Order: sequence, then structure tokens, then C-alpha cells
Amino acid sequence: MAIVIRFMISSTFLLSACILNTASYAAGADTHEKMRVSLAGAWKVKFGDNKRYASPEYDASDWHTVLMPGSLTRYILDGKIGGTTLEGLGKIYGVCWLRKSVFIGENVGKESLGLILGRIGNADETFFNGVKIGGMGEFPPHEFSMWNHPRHYLIPKSLIRYGEENVISVRISYYVYCEMVGTLAITNFEDWRFDSSLQNFIRVTMNYVIIFMGVPLVLMFMLFFIRKRDQEYLFYSLQLVCGLFIVLDTCDYFFWDTFGNTLWRLKVLGLSWVALNVTHPIFLHRIYGLRRKRIEIGLWAFLVFNIILMATVTGKTSDRFQAITLIALTTPIGLYNLSCHVSALVKRSPDAKLFAIFGCTVILGAIHDGFVYFPKFGGFTVNLFGYTPENFIFGYSAAALYIGTALLLIQRLIKMMNNLDEMNSNLENKVQERTGQLTMANEELRQAMEEVETINEELVKVNRDLKTAEYRHERDVAMAVNMQSAFLPGGVPFSEKYDIAFVYKPMEGISGDFYDFYESGGDIEGVGIFDVSGHGIASGLITLMSKSIVYGNFIHMKGEKLNRVFDSINRKLIKEFGHIDNYLTGILIRFDNDRMEYVNSGHPDLMYRSSRTGKVGRVLDRDGNSISGPFMGTRDMERPYTSLTIKINRGDCFLLYTDCLLETGDAEGNIYDESKIIESLKNAPAAGAQEILDYILGDFYAFAGKRDNFKDDLTAILIRRK
Repeated sequence: MAIVIRFMISSTFLLSACILNTASYAAGADTHEKMRVSLAGAWKVKFGDNKRYASPEYDASDWHTVLMPGSLTRYILDGKIGGTTLEGLGKIYGVCWLRKSVFIGENVGKESLGLILGRIGNADETFFNGVKIGGMGEFPPHEFSMWNHPRHYLIPKSLIRYGEENVISVRISYYVYCEMVGTLAITNFEDWRFDSSLQNFIRVTMNYVIIFMGVPLVLMFMLFFIRKRDQEYLFYSLQLVCGLFIVLDTCDYFFWDTFGNTLWRLKVLGLSWVALNVTHPIFLHRIYGLRRKRIEIGLWAFLVFNIILMATVTGKTSDRFQAITLIALTTPIGLYNLSCHVSALVKRSPDAKLFAIFGCTVILGAIHDGFVYFPKFGGFTVNLFGYTPENFIFGYSAAALYIGTALLLIQRLIKMMNNLDEMNSNLENKVQERTGQLTMANEELRQAMEEVETINEELVKVNRDLKTAEYRHERDVAMAVNMQSAFLPGGVPFSEKYDIAFVYKPMEGISGDFYDFYESGGDIEGVGIFDVSGHGIASGLITLMSKSIVYGNFIHMKGEKLNRVFDSINRKLIKEFGHIDNYLTGILIRFDNDRMEYVNSGHPDLMYRSSRTGKVGRVLDRDGNSISGPFMGTRDMERPYTSLTIKINRGDCFLLYTDCLLETGDAEGNIYDESKIIESLKNAPAAGAQEILDYILGDFYAFAGKRDNFKDDLTAILIRRK
């Protein structure tokens, strides 16, 4: 609690310093000689888009005249200007051009000038005498609104026609907002730079300062809620989150481009505005102890209704109606929030005495900004007793919420300290009472310790026995690992026609994978890769039995088709261990000069890369189907296998692998699936088998973020025709 109070007081000083900094900017405004040509007044406007409109030679005499600064929304909605109907208007989105001629005399110093165009909704490109000098935001189709960012563009002296008329052309992309508001002027460079710094500080930088103050508060109060489960902390955090989204809309960049277009940006802004008007009154109910369940149910229903409305009604033409309706409905909620403060003051709530003035400031700021948004969507001017709301103040008024909360927490801290003093005064009596209880408990503890010592002696004996058993188990496992390693080939037999490389990484000491190379007459005749289901010693023993069966059948059935060899292997495996739950998958390959016979038993398909066509993919039959047959060693799945004979050209590559390569994921849960294996094989260099396999494994390790400790045994063989 004290940390939060210190942070909020520090933040208050920071905000005060920023405000004083703004004042110092203003105080320095008159320290240099000014040159200012006002651009307020009549401008020419043309709805539609044509790059020729930027040229100073273009004749814009038939364009309509409007007064700027101001909004063009009412003309768009009415479809006419000054009684003249304009074709193509009526839509709330499009492109328009504004032009103005301005005379710059010879007496102006021959220096670069500054152009100030206030704030333009939504995006603009600005030209001076036909040359683009600046622009903010993005035009469709990749639209991005920077409606609240001040426009300050430098006019190079090389573009200025001294003693003549100069033409300013502004191309505007509008969507709901179509306006140019604020100061419009041409000034000397010093004035322009000063105004640019001041306006950016007030309208953008200050909002980021307020966001900087708000984000830590959201995190800290959410931690308070998790710790204390006090709902006032929860709803305070929720309303801050909603308010931060609203303030971010005035910052224009660093965030809103996430949504891709102005439509979704407006929807998130509207939903944040609704959510703020739901969470803030509920927050007031909690801190003031107001029991108003029916009102809260109505507020939640209002939020749900708007979520459904914004999710289902997505057309651009509906945004204006939704926005006006939303502002009209949330303004009474703001008035209701004011009544909560008044009610708490009438009831003499201690919290209200401190918090009400700051809470009312926030609410009035929100209502004020609602009237600022109203003309943007409605196309009309709001006049409140001679005052026209144009500038957003919600971010500044939100700072009042920080200050009020700090004072409220200080009051509660003082109350808590008083309670602690009262508790300390009774502590001595409680200590004496507890001392007697602890003496009795200590005697009981001594007796319990004696029992624990007896139990501990028994545990030591059990632990000794467990260590002996563990040692024997580790010794047996080591023997099994050595036996399995000695049983598998340590290298690839010689081959004049084939370049072969392999990798073998057991998940644990004993592997459920095994591989073999079959040779005769000093040359390799075949390759096999197999995977026994399960892990551990049982699977390792099955690999030893299975390898012998596979090897014997492959060698002694040379004259038979490879699928018949697989059928024979399967029958013998079923006979040997068909009564257990384990089964085998695998691939067997037999070489015959420039041809290769291939059979598959429930294993990941054989991959190939053609040296002639560069094509990479799975080895399939003529109909494009996999020849993968049933698992081996399972009586219920016993049926014949299919073999496939493939012609092999020089440089062709084939990849055999177990499912570790196919099923390993990265830290985010993405799987190194078949498509990634194909892509890696495709991108591998046209080199030797070892280089190609190293490339694939390097890609796999990079994806997985590790080189070992996988969740399955890793075995892979790369065959390349020399």
C-alpha cells in the first residue's frame, strides 16, 4: 500500500512538472520576432481524388468555398454545399481536397517558413506550389488515422514565390472524421518550431505521461485484488484499462495500427468508452458501499448489448449511428456517476470527503469529451453557453483520479496505522496467554520428536535398501545399453553406388528405435529403420529380438518380393511376442542396381528429392496413395503388405526417419511436421549424404531450440545415389 502511495505522489509531481513545462513553453512564445500569416477563412473544397489538384496551375475556380478551420462532415452527410447538390456524397468515407492561395510578400526574409494546419482527420498529404511537403497517416487500402496529431510542415525557401500568390493543396482521407481544426497559419521558422513542440507536447507527449502513470497502477491494483479479493481494486484497475485505451486513441501511433483499419479502431474506442461507463459506476458503488444490484445488472446488459452490436453490425455506414447512440446513452451514465458522489457526500461518507471532488473532475472531463466526439460523428456544432468543445481533456482529468486515489489510500493507511496501535496495546496480554500455550505445545512436540526419531531410523534403513536396488537397476540398464549399442551397426558398409549417412539418438539409455544395413559380397544390399512402441527396457529387449528376425528374413529371402519378406517377418514377430501390447513400425529397402524396392509398415512415409526435377515429397504409388501397411507384431492387424519399386537416378536422395523428427514441437507448441521436413530436404545443399543430413538436423535443432533431451528416440537415415 505504501509503495502505491509513493508512486502516486511521485506521479502527481511528474504531472505537475509537465504542466509547468507547458507553461514555460507558453511563456517563451513572445521571446522572438513573429511573422504569421493566418490561413483561417475561405478555402476551396473538392470531393473526389485527382493528383492534378495539387498543381498550382490547376483551375479550381469551380470548386466550392468553405470556412476553415472546421468540419466538412455536415456537407458530406447533407450531400450539398451552399444549396448546391454534390454527386457522390452521402458516404462517411472517401477523399477530398482543400486549396487556398496565399500571398507572401517580398519583405519576408528569404528563409524557409513553417506551415501550421492544426489537426486533420484522418490522414493527409500536403502540397505547397505542387510539391509535397508533408503528410501524416495512411490512405486506403492500408488506412491509418492520425486525426489528433498536430500538422506542422516545413516550407523550403526554394518553393516560395515571393511577391506572388502561393497555392496550398491538402489531400484528405476521411472516414467519419473529416475536418481541419485548430490554428491555420504560415509562420517564420522559429514560431513554427516552437508551436510544433508545444502542440506535440500538449496533445501527444502529455497523454503518454498519463499512460505511463496509469499502467503501473493497473498492475499494482490487480495484485491487490489477487491478494485481498476486494472488488474495489478490481474495478479500479478495469476502469483504468478502459481509460488507457481511450487516451491511446488521441496518441495516434505506436499502438492503433494493430487493428489494420479505422473501422476496428473506432469499434475498440467505442467499446472502451462503454466499458468505462460500466466499470466506473460499479467502482463508485464499491468504495461508497452503495448496494444497487439492479443498476449494475443493467450496466452489464448495456455492455453485452454493445459488444454484440459492434461484433455483428460491421458496415462502415453503421458506425456513425452507433457512435451517436453510444454517446447519447453514456452521457446520462456520467450524470448518474455525479449523483453517486453527491449521495455519498449527503451520507457523510469519509471517503467521499476526499475523493468526490477528484471523481467529479474525471466524470466532467469524460462528459466534455463526449461533446467533442458528438460533432465529429454528427456533423453539427455543439455550443454550451457560448463554449464550443474542441479539445480533449479526458487524459488530464484522469490525472485527478490518480490524485484522489492517492489521498484515499493515505487516509486508509492512517486508519490502518491507528488499528495497529490499538492491536499493539493488547499484544502483551496475548503474549502471556500464548506463552503458556506454547509451553504445553513444546512438551507435546518433544514427545512427537522422539517418535519422529524412531520413524527416521526406519526410513534410513528403507532408504539404504532403495539405494541398493537403484544401484542394481542402473547396473542392469547400463548392461542393456551396452548390449543394444553393440548389436546395432556402428557405421555404414561400403557401397560403390550409394552414399549413406545416419543419426541415432536414444531418448534414454535404452532405445525403442533400431536400424540395420544389409550387405553381401562386400556391398550394401538394403537398409532398414524400425520403431518399437513404448520406451524403456521392455522396448529395448524387443528391438534386439526384432532386429534378428528382420535380418534373418532379409538375408534368406533374397529371391522373394520385399512385401513377402515383410509378411514373413510379421508372422514371426506375432509368433514371438504377439501376446504383448508392443508393436513395430518400420521401413525396409532393397537395392538392385539403379532400382530400389520399398515396403512400409505403419511408419512415416519415405521422403525423396529428385536430382533432375528438384521435386521433393513423399514416395507414393501411381495413384498418389501411401503404401504404408499395418503395424507388425499385432495379430489383430495381420494382412498383406505392398511393395513399390523405384528407379533411382544419380543425385536422388531418400530420407528415412522415426516419428521424433515428425512430432517434436518448439517452445510455443508448433510441430516440426511433414511440411517442414519436406521444406528442409528441399533447401538442403546438393552435396554428400552427411552434409544433407546435417542440414536437415540443423534446421530441426534450431526449430526445437535444443539438440538433445527429446521426448522420443531420434533416428534418421539419408540415402543418396552417387
